[in-house]
Amino acid sequence: MTKFVLALLAAKIPAPVVHLPPAPAPRNVPPGPGWDLPERRKFRFRIEDVAFE
Repeated sequence: MTKFVLALLAAKIPAPVVHLPPAPAPRNVPPGPGWDLPERRKFRFRIEDVAFE
């Protein structure tokens, strides 16, 4: 077993190179029209406010 391992180390077999696809660009999703109006703002909830009720 050790002779085999030493032979592999002596041969210096390169590790296979894995080419990963490029990461997708971050999405630029603007909020819909009128989302910041005061009458719509009251319907926005934070996850901290509703998760543990």
